Order: sequence, then C-alpha cells, then structure tokens
Amino acid sequence: MIGHINKINHLNFENGSLFSASQDCTVRQWNVQNDTCTRIFKFQDPVSYSIVHKQHNFLITGSWDRIVRAVDLKNGEIDRSFVASRQAIKCLHLYDKWLFVGGMDPIVYAYDLTSGDVKSYEGHQSWVLSITTHVILKEDGSIKSQWLLTGSDDTTVRIWDIVSTKCMEKLIGHTDGVTCIAFANN
Repeated sequence: MIGHINKINHLNFENGSLFSASQDCTVRQWNVQNDTCTRIFKFQDPVSYSIVHKQHNFLITGSWDRIVRAVDLKNGEIDRSFVASRQAIKCLHLYDKWLFVGGMDPIVYAYDLTSGDVKSYEGHQSWVLSITTHVILKEDGSIKSQWLLTGSDDTTVRIWDIVSTKCMEKLIGHTDGVTCIAFANN
C-alpha cells in the first residue's frame, strides 16, 4: 500500500478498513482486500493518531497542532474539533464515553464526549506515548475497577484509577520510552 509521502505514525483497522495517520498531514483509508486507498483526509498539521468512534461513525484524529478532530465518515467533513492539549498530541484512546489524549504534554486529558467534562491524570515527567484501558469485573459481571494505563518517554508505565484519576502504580524497568501498551488474556 503506497501513498504516504512521509512517516506513518499510527495504523488502525476498523470495520474492514485500514486507517493510516501520517506526518504528511493526511489520514488514508485503505481497502485491505485490494490494497487501494479509498479516501484521503487532509489536514494542516501532521496527524499522530486516528481512531474510529463506531457509535457515531467518526474518525477521530489527534495532531501536532494540539487539536482533536471528529470527521464524519459518511461525508468526510470535520463535524467538530477542539484544542485538547497544551502540546502536540501523540496518542488517543476511546473508552466508554471518554476520549483520552496524551502527547508531548506529560498530562493525560480525558474528555467526556457526552457532557464535555474534562479530567486530568498528572504524574509523568515526559511525553505520554501510549494509552489503554482495562476493566476488572466482579463475579456477577459488574465492574470492580477501571484502569487507565499510560506509557511515557520517562521510561515508566503508570496505572491510574479512571474514576478518581489517582495513580495507583508506577512501573519502573524500561531504559527508554514506552511506546505501546497492550493487554492479552486479561
């Protein structure tokens, strides 16, 4: 799949399409069946990250200009946008009604997509490069705890309580930045 003219920052596979966010200020949507680019979304600044919000059929992007944009995938137009960080955005994560934003600002911001409320998770000493969430259930299926996990260029992983925003654990052991986090088999 050839098309970008600069570094690719993030890949996201959703609903049968591959989305690639790039330093060339575009996000490309690819048909993986025939390896063709089906759409190009152009922006003014490099795009660090893109994710699909399935419920609203939006492509959500985070860019170097600190702006989060929600692009309507039906018409390809920007539906809404807002400044989401004090520095360039490097990663995004959707969980429930929350959009988590991380980047060159060591603070992770969480935006409630229904009410507009904002929370912040403070503690990292450098760029936040990766974000994920993990939910622990009780035996009856109800939620026991909800965790936000962040990886940083400060070489740490932090585990936060999503509700209280308190850092519960600081994991030390890497000798360089933590660029991605994933859970496997719970």
